[in-house]
Amino acid sequence: MYKATHWLTLALTTWLMLPSAQASEPLNFHDASSIVAEYKQWMIGANGSGPVIPHSERDHRSNFNLKGAVPKKFLQYEKQGAGRGINIGWTDNASAKTATKSSRWHFSRKPGANGPILYGESVAIGWGDGKQPFIRYSKRKVGINLDWSKRPVYEWTLLGGEPQTPVKSGEDWLVIYNLRHNAPLIYFDRSVGGHIGWPDSQKWGLQTVKSIGNRVVTNDVVKALRWAVGSVPTVEIDIKR
Repeated sequence: MYKATHWLTLALTTWLMLPSAQASEPLNFHDASSIVAEYKQWMIGANGSGPVIPHSERDHRSNFNLKGAVPKKFLQYEKQGAGRGINIGWTDNASAKTATKSSRWHFSRKPGANGPILYGESVAIGWGDGKQPFIRYSKRKVGINLDWSKRPVYEWTLLGGEPQTPVKSGEDWLVIYNLRHNAPLIYFDRSVGGHIGWPDSQKWGLQTVKSIGNRVVTNDVVKALRWAVGSVPTVEIDIKR
């Protein structure tokens, strides 16, 4: 019935075998598919085409913009000011010029891996070539729980396509999932800091639900996304800075 959802079928089957699944009423396949689809908020390289290739300082084609489905603009490095969270925000528009200017995001595979970025593998995500270009999960008092890292931190995975198939730039809307926090990166309207967050970010009921159409419940969303992650191989997460 649903194409390219084998990854979700496997994940759903895995979850149903767990004791925790028997303790509460599980979602059916249709509901789970719909819930995960709501979190396909990102497109890599919206102004390009072809597979997403791993980062290389020698190849500018490995730099991409990151377009959001909700604000329909690009995520970028943006100073927020002292005490206002990590320096990440949104562009003012989504023009072709802005798309090119904000093409500084890159994705890294683990050492020894060859070929394009694949759905379901653990990757590191970074911006530019500064002293601390990579982003990692880290608790903070204001803004999303993210911080910069000198080293690549392989605590992210891309969901939405068949596992172990290449992610396509300029074509696929996908989920950016943090394996350490067990949650997807989403648009989140904040009063302070850049407008990104997680499903469990503060003011979830007032803002995040509204941004995705008010059609889902927090716990169900997290369950469905964990089913998806459960279908890919377990990985060790390097959280060293």
